[in-house]
Amino acid sequence: MKRIKLLLLAFLLSLSLTACIPSFIQPIVRPPIFSIQAQGISVVDIQPPLLGNGNLVLLVPMSVYNPNNVDLYLDRIDFDLFVNSHFAINSSFANGFKLVAGGSAPMQLYVTIPVLQGIDLATDVFGIIEGRTTTVRVDGSVQVRLLDNLRVFARTTLISARIN
Repeated sequence: MKRIKLLLLAFLLSLSLTACIPSFIQPIVRPPIFSIQAQGISVVDIQPPLLGNGNLVLLVPMSVYNPNNVDLYLDRIDFDLFVNSHFAINSSFANGFKLVAGGSAPMQLYVTIPVLQGIDLATDVFGIIEGRTTTVRVDGSVQVRLLDNLRVFARTTLISARIN
């Protein structure tokens, strides 16, 4: 009788543990990893304050790596760009694309920076153009799709790089 009770207890325990399994077998999705290709940053358009709206448009080539064992769809990135710790712009990237499992894909980010935002920022941005060593940081949140399920990752530093 004692043996039957132990078997019944083991059976009930295994049933209770299997109720938790769905949360364990769901794929744990990790956020994509971004890197900046500093040598490829280029000025697309510059409109001096007296002749235009005072904006500078930069093309920032990046690479996105999918560290997961499943394909993801990069849906959206909401981000803040900082140049030498000076806030430059709040923007988003919504031109989603597929990231294959364990693979990398190029991504081009066009960033419009209002140079009139402050002299420190203007000096830092023009330092990029002149080839001076500059620190660029992108903080943001990333949204990915996996099998029609949207996953939003918490805001974090996506890229931090020194370029020259």
